[in-house]
Amino acid sequence: MAGNEKERKATATGGVEEPAARGPKCAWKGKWLKQNYENYQCKEPVSEVGQLCILHSGDAEKNREQFYARVEEKKKAGDFDFRGTFFPDAVRFTGELKQANFSEATFQVEADFSKARFKGKADFCYTRFKGWAGFLGTTFEGKADFESSRFETVARFRAETSFWKEATFKEVKFEGKAYFEGIYVSAVLNFWQAEFGSAAFFRGPFYAAPAGENVGKNGAGAEANSQPLPPKLKFENVFLGEPGKVWFQGLDLRETTFAGTNLRHIQFSDVKWPRTVWFARWLGQERWDWLVVFFGHNTPGDEVLLRTNPGPAAKQQTDADSKEKQTNRARWVCRDLKASLEDQRDYADAGDFYYAEMELRRRQAGPVRWFLYWLYWLVCGYGEKPLRALVVFLALWLALSAGFQRTWFTAQERVKWRVEHFDSRKEFQPSWNEALGHSIRSLTLQQRGAYLVPFSAGAVRLTLLANIVGPIQLGLFFLAMRRRFRR
Repeated sequence: MAGNEKERKATATGGVEEPAARGPKCAWKGKWLKQNYENYQCKEPVSEVGQLCILHSGDAEKNREQFYARVEEKKKAGDFDFRGTFFPDAVRFTGELKQANFSEATFQVEADFSKARFKGKADFCYTRFKGWAGFLGTTFEGKADFESSRFETVARFRAETSFWKEATFKEVKFEGKAYFEGIYVSAVLNFWQAEFGSAAFFRGPFYAAPAGENVGKNGAGAEANSQPLPPKLKFENVFLGEPGKVWFQGLDLRETTFAGTNLRHIQFSDVKWPRTVWFARWLGQERWDWLVVFFGHNTPGDEVLLRTNPGPAAKQQTDADSKEKQTNRARWVCRDLKASLEDQRDYADAGDFYYAEMELRRRQAGPVRWFLYWLYWLVCGYGEKPLRALVVFLALWLALSAGFQRTWFTAQERVKWRVEHFDSRKEFQPSWNEALGHSIRSLTLQQRGAYLVPFSAGAVRLTLLANIVGPIQLGLFFLAMRRRFRR
């Protein structure tokens, strides 16, 4: 009879045997999560001072034997609800952890989850890691939620740690070093308003986490999938205590956003940025990608997201205000990236982000300023495209030459092919070669000593125009050359 009653109770609690009733229940209530302070009732018996059970007691000197005996009982029963638990010593969890809940728990020393496999959601909200926290080779099959948790020493997510769904590190405090290296992801890694008080290392490549019904059948996790991918890294409004010690190395940042984060002094090494080009909207086919590679420029993921996801059209005014704010944030990201890369003497990439910043400025400008920005973009790519400046100069040369062919000149010196016109002082229309020569001399202010003298009003005006725009365009060309190739 006793055995049947015990079995019935275990079945009623989902296969997890409840502890036998021994006096009053634990009075622990959470402080931060509604599910922990309103809807949660610990069923463990009181065994410590303060009407708390052996698990929730925050006494560092509590009965270790009794504590770890109860922890092992829960693990063997498949019950991984350790919310609010105070772990006084180093602890290690391996194997499968179903619906694990460590929210508001405290790990006084080390917390080692290496090679563990979380089935379903892994809840670490408001968890406090006072010692080393290791998630090496850990697999999270459901959502990994570390919101508002606190890592006081070292946090390691590396050695093929795998996130099959979203991983949330919103408002997490990393007071010691944080490592995210060579991990597997399939959804967003969200670090919104996280705080890094010390060094942080984001080292790639990151890989595509497995997905679907065939995932993990051999227990290998994600190691069979070694295809690098750009992680969807949301690194927005992040506070960096020591930005000079934050590294992004070997990562594909095409889907990473940095809005609201001060990126100056962050170290970027061997990273891949999104590339875009002004005529990209008309390409639409992968076979034209080489044009983007050759003619395009680097830009942050914030600008790409702003351009490709303008938001719903229903709330027009709200959307306009929101888009203005998003544009400002994307522009600040470009500015910070430019400054950071200049500090690292990566002037080519820094110039690309200056170009992206100016593109965003042009979007925000009124009609007059928009036209001036557009003109600056057209003639030299905001001082960052020497090839464009040279092409524009050549176009001016040819266009003015064609114009000079339709105007009238006189010869002020006796040359073999203009003897008749020199002797008779008759005006004439120059040949194509003469027009080219006069045009290039006018553009470079080298007209002194030339035998052609403008006669008609059109020739005089075109020569004056060439005297003005030529030196300006050459100056923009040399400016772009200096910016692009400075060392």
